[in-house]
Amino acid sequence: MLEWLKTKIPTLKTWEGATLAVVGINELPKVTKASLWIPGEAQADLDEKQVVFRRLEGQNPILHVAKLCTFYHEIKKDPKGHLFIFGIGDEDKETLKAKSMRTSYALTALTIRPKVKKARPREDCLIKDPQI
Repeated sequence: MLEWLKTKIPTLKTWEGATLAVVGINELPKVTKASLWIPGEAQADLDEKQVVFRRLEGQNPILHVAKLCTFYHEIKKDPKGHLFIFGIGDEDKETLKAKSMRTSYALTALTIRPKVKKARPREDCLIKDPQI
């Protein structure tokens, strides 16, 4: 078991209002995997993804952009742009459905294309314990 982690959690310092807990993989929220293509100039800057997400968040305040779980990000050269594959929570999925899966970005409307099957958060981001 992860008893050692359970004993460490109370000693960890978190940001204000945050709480930590050890849970099994079945207790994690499900997300819907979706893709988004953002055309235009793209540079191979390490901060490029954060810039794109800040723009998405600023132009779409009803979405919880900070909660998107990025599975994949690629900066393409031909055609130029960003390809994102990420997980959307159920609340944001419903918000997007009401907007025909359209989101604003740099004076244009882009379509987020959800996959039909639900996916779990990236397992490589999770602590694995075969006993859980």
